[in-house]
Amino acid sequence: MKKINRNFFKPFMFICVGLMAVMLMGAANPYDPPGAPGKPEMVDVGNDWCTIKFTPPTSDGGSPIQGYRIGWRYKGGTWNTTPADKLLPGYKVTITGLREGSEVEFRVSAVNKAGEGPPSDASGFFYIKD
Repeated sequence: MKKINRNFFKPFMFICVGLMAVMLMGAANPYDPPGAPGKPEMVDVGNDWCTIKFTPPTSDGGSPIQGYRIGWRYKGGTWNTTPADKLLPGYKVTITGLREGSEVEFRVSAVNKAGEGPPSDASGFFYIKD
């Protein structure tokens, strides 16, 4: 009986294992993050709150939008965002707890199964007053 040379099969085994790894990594998340929502616009304002509206992204990345994160910053400050575990469901949002007499701007990002997409363009600064 003739012996099979095992060294002949080793390169094929590595190729098969490599292809399987690539296929599994590609199948782990078949979705892309969503696109950026439309630029937020101010709908209403009070002494410590502001209501904004925006349009949904043109692309959901192949997975339904789970919610939105709102980013805001005061003039001269850094961006703050709503917590990742508290996604907002709609296109019209009221943000409370703002400082009266301050200027604040907003941006919005959409979240789906693949994660958070890029933020929208910033709204420009709004003056918070009653």
